[in-house]
Amino acid sequence: MNGILEVEISTTMFSEAQVTKIAKALSDRIRLRTYLEIARRRQICAGQLGVCNMVSKATVSHHLRVLAEAGLVSSSRNGQYVVYRANQDVLFNYCRYLRALANPKNIHEGILGSVAR
Repeated sequence: MNGILEVEISTTMFSEAQVTKIAKALSDRIRLRTYLEIARRRQICAGQLGVCNMVSKATVSHHLRVLAEAGLVSSSRNGQYVVYRANQDVLFNYCRYLRALANPKNIHEGILGSVAR
């Protein structure tokens, strides 16, 4: 296949690039812990993250940026603080994508979308 596999799940379209970004973002232990902590608390300032005790502020910032670029977290400014929230719909749809991908029948029948050339 010489194209990008695009998968439509519900109203969400995942490209291979987006799936790869999510997979890479969650493959790092610190990022996974960070995502889980944000999801558990619903919203949190970067300085309140437990990983701040393990790594530098610059490293925390980098990991948050990777999570945001993958669409897993979003941020907003609240005065001098940046508040992060988990985009749980993205993770939910990513899991649905992987579940559908585990069934080769879905690919052969075109259920997972089409290959863009």
